[in-house]
Amino acid sequence: MRKSFVPVFAVLFAVMLAGVAMAADSSSDTQALVLKVNAISELAITGSTVTMTVVGAPAGSGLTAVDDSTTKYAVTTNGTGMKITGVLDSAMPTDTTLTIALAAPTLEGCSSAGPVSLSDTAADLVTGITTLSASDLGITYELGALLTAGPVGTFDRTVTLTMVAGS
Repeated sequence: MRKSFVPVFAVLFAVMLAGVAMAADSSSDTQALVLKVNAISELAITGSTVTMTVVGAPAGSGLTAVDDSTTKYAVTTNGTGMKITGVLDSAMPTDTTLTIALAAPTLEGCSSAGPVSLSDTAADLVTGITTLSASDLGITYELGALLTAGPVGTFDRTVTLTMVAGS
């Protein structure tokens, strides 16, 4: 019985040595990588369609403006010196105004322009945005009208907020 154990042990030992020799003979290679981080400037508005109606005025005074603060926005950028602009798809009816105020992210140098009257020309709303990610930032709209506007039927406007370079 002792004789059969020695040849089996010798075969196992030889197989282990061959495995060690193969592992010592391993090779390696290299690969070049081309890497890049693109400029990222993302802006998202949350909230449903906003409906505002000027409904009255106290006797002896002008029409009472209405406001809405149910909308929020979020912003992410790895850029520097960015700003948010706002523009309407078309001008407001005569003697009516739509203002917007965006809360600025809490970042040194970042500031809101406060209430800005929107038109079909882009206006700066928030400036000084640099490398940040912020969400749940407030948007306040206000619809105003002069008495000289008269009754104005229902009309739609689309507000476009854009983050662009520039402070």
